[in-house]
Amino acid sequence: MKISEVKTAFKIADVEFVEGSTRLNFNYLKNLKDEKGNPLPQKILTQKSYIY
Repeated sequence: MKISEVKTAFKIADVEFVEGSTRLNFNYLKNLKDEKGNPLPQKILTQKSYIY
């Protein structure tokens, strides 16, 4: 699947490359929003969800 075909994705973090390392820094956003701009709770980052 191409990312341009995804309809329900939303941004949860900014990712930074750590120079001289193989690590990435994840800076999680405080104000999460869904694909329509509606606010989402922070617990969605740890909540298990299943799509069948």
